[in-house]
Amino acid sequence: MIHAEDAQPDLVSSIEEYSRRQNMNFDSLYKQLQPNPTVRCANHALIGKTSISTVSETELSATTPSEMDLSTAVRTKTDVLPDTSSDKEMPDTTKIQPEMPTTTPSQADTSSDKEMSDATETQPEMPTTTPPQADTSSDKEMSDTTATQPEISTTTPSQADTVSTALPQINNSYALDISYMISDSCFECITSMKLNSADKDDFISLCQHIMNGNDTILALIQEFSVSYSPDKAISWLYKNQFFCGYLEYIFINCQIDSILYCRVFIHDIYKQLEQNKCTSSIRVYRCEEMSNEKFEQLKTFSGKTIAPKYFFLTNSNRETIVSYMSNYSSTNECKHILFIIDADPEISNIKPFAKIGSLSDYNDPNDVLFMIGSLFKIISIEETQDGIVNIEMKLCANNDDSSDNGLKATFDNIKDQCFDNRTETNVISFGKLCFGIGTSLGDTSMRDVGESYIRDCLKRLPDNHPDQFQCHNALGLVELTKNNTEASLTSFKNALNIKIQTSLTNDQSLVQTHNYLAVAYSKKEDFTNSLHHFKQVLTIRKQSDGDDHMKLVLCHINIAFEYDKQNNFLEAFSHYSQAEMIMMKHNAINEPTYANICSGLAKIRTHLTQYQLALGYYETSLQIMLRFVSRIHPDIALTYKKIGLVYQKMGNLQQCRIELEKAAKIYGETQSPDNSNVTDIEELIRNLPSEPILS
Repeated sequence: MIHAEDAQPDLVSSIEEYSRRQNMNFDSLYKQLQPNPTVRCANHALIGKTSISTVSETELSATTPSEMDLSTAVRTKTDVLPDTSSDKEMPDTTKIQPEMPTTTPSQADTSSDKEMSDATETQPEMPTTTPPQADTSSDKEMSDTTATQPEISTTTPSQADTVSTALPQINNSYALDISYMISDSCFECITSMKLNSADKDDFISLCQHIMNGNDTILALIQEFSVSYSPDKAISWLYKNQFFCGYLEYIFINCQIDSILYCRVFIHDIYKQLEQNKCTSSIRVYRCEEMSNEKFEQLKTFSGKTIAPKYFFLTNSNRETIVSYMSNYSSTNECKHILFIIDADPEISNIKPFAKIGSLSDYNDPNDVLFMIGSLFKIISIEETQDGIVNIEMKLCANNDDSSDNGLKATFDNIKDQCFDNRTETNVISFGKLCFGIGTSLGDTSMRDVGESYIRDCLKRLPDNHPDQFQCHNALGLVELTKNNTEASLTSFKNALNIKIQTSLTNDQSLVQTHNYLAVAYSKKEDFTNSLHHFKQVLTIRKQSDGDDHMKLVLCHINIAFEYDKQNNFLEAFSHYSQAEMIMMKHNAINEPTYANICSGLAKIRTHLTQYQLALGYYETSLQIMLRFVSRIHPDIALTYKKIGLVYQKMGNLQQCRIELEKAAKIYGETQSPDNSNVTDIEELIRNLPSEPILS
């Protein structure tokens, strides 16, 4: 019996397609491996002892990878997902996320003179600082299922946005940019993979293909195929610059397929660092000769977090590093940089670092290696009289507050959902990750690559293999995201049937499948079945966690929202209230999810003509949101608008006008004059009666 991990893409049969996808000349790749041509680390003088017949090490260090646009690194055309910036009702599929609160603000301003479903219009989990997204904030009434989106947010850039802004050009900056986030997410998935013997063959075949014609490197690859073992990964990393350079190259350039094909090497390097990681705090040093332009760029990160996009090789002996700097040329065009790094292994959520002198035949005994993707915070930058620039840094956690931003939070959310809380990932997980990132960025090529990995796995799995459950769930999500509702239902039902045949009906793994089925049925407006599956989730959660666990909050919100769409306000009120009580019991009333609950309760109170209570809930929701999003965020404008409409129903036109003008001011500052939000709010204000309406 094979595992899902065995169901890897066939490298030999797909290499030509791979080459086409990468859109690059592999014949000259080896001459482009060094990730940063203007930064030379003296430590690298210790490596690369194997002679290179075609390219000298001096030539290698002086070359540069061609600047690649991310849009060509991960896609081959400017295909985009449908523009969702419409005043029409958006498909529910793009907005429903079962089980966990969404981490992005609501994408649609759906308020109108009518009351509307509020369950998710106030999703303030994090500021949207992701790539430009379609303007989906229409004020017309629509289905509001954004709070419960399955797996991946499918809100994508409109075609105009994608063409005009494109994805940012690849560069070796220190920023936590999109290229870093994509590659780091893929590397993270691979470091948790369960591997098998076929994985090494994929890596060898890839290396042989890209270095075809270079007899020296091909001989080295042949040696690798015979003598490589996981406990020699770091030694092989520095045996020849090809290995280290190529991994850094694919990291910088987001070479998705290459990253997967290199999984065995990436995985083993990470595990070897983790198994031999430093156990106490350490101060290490690194020297670089850096161009003035690069140095000026680095100076802008003073006090901030940087993400070097290469294996960060350092040395614990300051004198050793300083001695290397004597070899630097004296020129006004470069700066001589001495990095001084403090690293504490007790910090949680950091990538491993280890002394590698005993792990490699090609390194100094005092060398300390940090895994690629490690983050550092610059403490100070000081230029000394002897011409050396001292840059003090400290290793920081990947969730460090100073490094956190909307883009990072978006990727963290995607990873959490794609990995399914699994301690061990596989190619299915990798496919879901690529699909999720591609969907989030509006990149159909990357999305299609992710889908192809999942479908390939399903084809290769034997009947009754347990990983078929994960495959069908993943394919159901793919179809649901692509608005193929019937196909998604088929996949989710297949997953459900597989699990029911082998597990109890209250198996925790069924939670996700029931949520997906509920979302798909909700999209079809089959509320009977959607409620059935959401209630199944609630039942399973109660059996495992009790009646007042925080996991039940979103269950109640989802059920309330389905009742809300059917205008069954009493049942909706009951479930919103139960969610509210759980959050109050856990003292979580300042969380974004509580703002969603308050917004839902405010809507119901408005329907029941309990206007003062409605205003109270809207005000509470507003105050919570203001802690998490900008004051000019569309959700803030939307809430002001709703408050204004409640005042209008109460006959208080003066206060109604004040609230509507607050909303109009935000829309005017953030959206174009012809945007529907702007024109609709202006029309509402113009049409306000001059005399009070008696309630």
